[in-house]
Amino acid sequence: QMLTDPAEAAAFVAAISMEQEAVKLYSARAAESEDQVEKELYTWLAAWEQSHMDELVEMDKNLKEQIWGDNHFWPF
Repeated sequence: QMLTDPAEAAAFVAAISMEQEAVKLYSARAAESEDQVEKELYTWLAAWEQSHMDELVEMDKNLKEQIWGDNHFWPF
């Protein structure tokens, strides 16, 4: 079931922002680490968070398109 509430769309934006910050943090930690196991863990965590972010971005895109369609608004 798709969501059509603009407030719910704002929640996606907030979640995407949190995922972006997690990716930055884990990527930085991986780059700083001198321990190979630690570096691999942070690299894996960054990729995992990136996959969450990619899913959220796609869901946000679909939600926006549905809201636009429901309101007969197409910005292009």
